[in-house]
Amino acid sequence: MKRKKIAALLTAAFMTISLVPVAAFAEETNEIEDVAYGDEYEDNNTEQIEETTEASVNEAADIELTKLEGKLGFESPAWVGKELKPDYSKIIPEGTKADMFSFQWSRQTENEIIPVGTEETYLVQQEDLGYRLLLTVTAHEAWGYQGTLSMLTNVVTATEEEAKQNAAAETIELNEFEQFVITPVTPDTQENSETDAAPDTEETLDAEVLQEDENTQNEVTSSETEEPVQETQSTDGTATEDGNFLYQEVEWSELESEDPQRDEMILNGLETDDANSEVITDVTDDSDSENQQIESEKTESDETNPEQPAEPSENPETPEDPEIPEPLEGAPQILGITAAEDINVDYGTTAEDIKALLPAALAMTYRNGTVSPEEQADQTGNVDVNWNDFEYDPTVEAGQTLTITGTADKNSLTDQDGNAIPAESVQDDTLLNVQITVNVGAKPYEVPQLISVTAPEKITVNYGTSADEIKALLPATAKMTYRNGTGSAEEQADQTGTVDVNWNEFSYDPTVEAGQTLTITGIADKYSMTDKDGSPIPAEAVQDESLLNTQITVIVGAKPYEAPKLVAIKAPAAINDLPNGISKDGARFGLPAAVTIVTTKGEMQAQVTWDVAGCTYDQSKVEAQSFTVNGVVTLPKGVEQNNVSLNTSIQVSVKGYQGSRPADNESYISGIAANAEYTTKSLISFKAIGGGMDISKPRKGDYRFLPASWEVLESRHFSDKSYSSSFRIKKEGDYTLTVTYDEQLYNGTSWDKTGNQITRTANFKVVAAEGDDEDEQKKKEEEDAAKKKNSVKTGDESPILPLAAAFVGAGLVIGGVFMKRKLRK
Repeated sequence: MKRKKIAALLTAAFMTISLVPVAAFAEETNEIEDVAYGDEYEDNNTEQIEETTEASVNEAADIELTKLEGKLGFESPAWVGKELKPDYSKIIPEGTKADMFSFQWSRQTENEIIPVGTEETYLVQQEDLGYRLLLTVTAHEAWGYQGTLSMLTNVVTATEEEAKQNAAAETIELNEFEQFVITPVTPDTQENSETDAAPDTEETLDAEVLQEDENTQNEVTSSETEEPVQETQSTDGTATEDGNFLYQEVEWSELESEDPQRDEMILNGLETDDANSEVITDVTDDSDSENQQIESEKTESDETNPEQPAEPSENPETPEDPEIPEPLEGAPQILGITAAEDINVDYGTTAEDIKALLPAALAMTYRNGTVSPEEQADQTGNVDVNWNDFEYDPTVEAGQTLTITGTADKNSLTDQDGNAIPAESVQDDTLLNVQITVNVGAKPYEVPQLISVTAPEKITVNYGTSADEIKALLPATAKMTYRNGTGSAEEQADQTGTVDVNWNEFSYDPTVEAGQTLTITGIADKYSMTDKDGSPIPAEAVQDESLLNTQITVIVGAKPYEAPKLVAIKAPAAINDLPNGISKDGARFGLPAAVTIVTTKGEMQAQVTWDVAGCTYDQSKVEAQSFTVNGVVTLPKGVEQNNVSLNTSIQVSVKGYQGSRPADNESYISGIAANAEYTTKSLISFKAIGGGMDISKPRKGDYRFLPASWEVLESRHFSDKSYSSSFRIKKEGDYTLTVTYDEQLYNGTSWDKTGNQITRTANFKVVAAEGDDEDEQKKKEEEDAAKKKNSVKTGDESPILPLAAAFVGAGLVIGGVFMKRKLRK
């Protein structure tokens, strides 16, 4: 047990020895010597900056394209002046928007498709009236979609009311109704077009001519052939020259029959109402395929391809076509009859006279059936026409338009050389239906006719005449010239009558002194016209409303000259906040040399003489002052005083004394030049200068800045009122001397601190002086010698006395413990 205690005590002793401070083994000193105080300073600063950077990598994902489906629509029908906008609500997939598409707006005329815009919206123009507008939208693949959708508007009307009445029946969507066909005419479609109804049959479209559809409600024209519009069909467009689009409309009303089921099949392109026919079904745009599909069913050989007769359809829902006689070999084929030109006749023309004007024959277009390409080109011949009877009332006074129908006589066909063409050349009897438009003029006007309204003679008034007075002088009537529509030659000559006039409002300033001329416009009242005898003339005599416009000239005289008379003198604006102690002088006060006077001819400037000496201002006062300076006005030449006083006055105020405040540059450090350089042996001296310290006779409110302290590495106060000091720095480096000033305010008897302070700084540099290295070496040797005296001569220069004392203390502690143990025993 005793051995364990002894071991514990020895362990404690050695632990005590190991905790001797390490400060005795190392030492570093930086010194600055102040001549006045002899203080030393240490200045150690360390900074560490770490930077990190990061990088990231993004990967792109592939996008799978989605085909556009559904329906494109419009938000409203079309009329002139309406801004059309697409409706995307029925497009599949949902959520499509304008940014996903490119747009092409086109106007569909009888002969061509005219591009009119490429923005999302289109403002309907006057040129669009009577035509449909076609919108085609194409998806941008960048959005993940592909494909094209198209839409036709209703026939553009002049007004919104007409558009809304017709919109339900006329708006046709190309992707929805099969009575519209869009066929891009390109080399691909010419070579690769296939039929859907008869998959076993393949036909090739000719790039120049598209086969005519015989005895059906559908008609397709090539880019080089123009077909007339027949009663059984309505063609809304044709192919463009580059074969961009070919489309047409079939009127539903022409397809009605006693068999509704068969009518529906005809509308769907599954059957026609003629045995010899071609069915063209709807072909919607598909961006996945460049070829459009045309479904065709024929029972006889095509003249453009006689070696490929069409095979019968295998579709059980399509009934077999009746047997059609083959055309005569080499016989021409009638393509159409040229529309008759309009006939214009006067009012009262009888029906017999109109019949006599109807053309007995019309031009027609045909194509030879021979094998020569030149002879197969379109030719022009003639055909006699039998016009139908028509109803017509020649007594209608308003203009009217007659549409007279007729039938061409296929037995009277002749070719371009006058040779007869057999009737069998007409393979579609509907081509024989013709019509002509007869425009009947309105009944000639028989009432008097207004020729002109004579402007009334000018009116002259004096200066200052009011607008109401001028209105009262305006004539209530004006002369007019008219011409009778019936009667003798003398009665039909120009006559003179009267008409009331309503004069318009006019702008007029009666105070303008210079002469002025007014032109006042008015409108004659066509319901108040009377002839030379005072008898009324009907308003219908005015065939041109612009003739009712008239005007009158009013000359306003200049104001007669009058000498101006003084009315008043305007008091000049007050002069405020002049500095305290300003000299008593009109120029120093800033008194105006002239004032504004009011005369009967307006405002003028007049000279004024000020009585500065007579004012109450006292320059020696430190308090604020306010006083009046009186003056007398001298009128300009020609102005009458008009019993108005020429005296005037002006108010002036001077501020009280605010005290002086030194400028910022009046406080500075003297003795140290900017960025000066000193050595470690240099004695650096400076003096602090404060703004306002040189005020010998301060007044209440004056400010000054008194030096309070200075600092290089440590703050020091100035020892006397010289506010100067000196110091030396033994370490090289860049330093800043900072002097702090207290702001003081004079209260009338003494200076008080305001609590505000300002600082001024001086930057300088300390470098090593010559010989410093030898002095430092000598000092170091002396210090080393002193350390060796206190060290064991073992080469270890550490102080030994502290270690010895630690060992002695530990021994005493151990001895005391043993002694105490022994005494207890």
